[in-house]
Amino acid sequence: MHTAAFVEALLSRSIVHLIECDATLRTSDDPETIHEARVAVRRLRSELRTFAPVLVPEWANALREKLRWLSDELSRARDADVLLERLRNDIANLSETDRNHAEDTLEPFVRERIEAYARIHTMLQDRRCAALLSELREHVIPSQNAHSTLFERIASDGEKPAKVLARPLLAEAWKKLRKRVRRGGDNPSDAELHRIRIEAKHVRYALEACSPILSRSARILAKKLEKLQNVLGEEHDAVRTCERLQQAALVPESHKVVHELIALETTAAETARSTARKAWRKVNNAAELKSSH
Repeated sequence: MHTAAFVEALLSRSIVHLIECDATLRTSDDPETIHEARVAVRRLRSELRTFAPVLVPEWANALREKLRWLSDELSRARDADVLLERLRNDIANLSETDRNHAEDTLEPFVRERIEAYARIHTMLQDRRCAALLSELREHVIPSQNAHSTLFERIASDGEKPAKVLARPLLAEAWKKLRKRVRRGGDNPSDAELHRIRIEAKHVRYALEACSPILSRSARILAKKLEKLQNVLGEEHDAVRTCERLQQAALVPESHKVVHELIALETTAAETARSTARKAWRKVNNAAELKSSH
């Protein structure tokens, strides 16, 4: 398959998925709906980044920025869901007496979640959202020559075989991830681990996008990266939960509970950090196996 046809099909699939997520968002407040929509936006932004070298730069950059707004609003709601879920799981491990004070601890975070979901509904009614969805629909509607307007966004190398194009793009993404890991050293900060996670996710999305034209070893690497990403996500969520508990203006009666919750989340972060080292070694081994084929 030529590059132009491959990239057109790939971006079309991601755009259609995002449009479907929008339709579901308008009728459901289910947390999984928020999560799926956020993943759809992030995956599309990642694909636009991966294939940027062969796309019209002005178009690809502008679309990524428009999608950033959607991603930020969806992330606000998703983060509120994750925080509450973690706290409720932690509270279940406290003594009965401490659990009785737990509602005071949860109250400000419950309010934040309500506000975040309200912002989602406001966003869906915003003109920018309507304009963006209209633009996305136009991109996936075939014209008279059986191509969508996405075909016109392929700036160069459209006639090259997709596999030939994919190799250097994936190699560049992997190079950035390894550089980020080396920069973190033996004891990376929480912020550095979060940046490593973002790069790992990008490489994983790129590998998954190109999976139809890649070897089995590349798909194995994508699975290893997903596990690394999940472990680093656990570390980030635990650290963020600790920060939110420390920042929240809570009633004095809940201070003991808060300290216990922070202790639980600190342990979770430390465990995830240790597991991440092993996960990275497995990613590295899988990458070496891929490069040998």
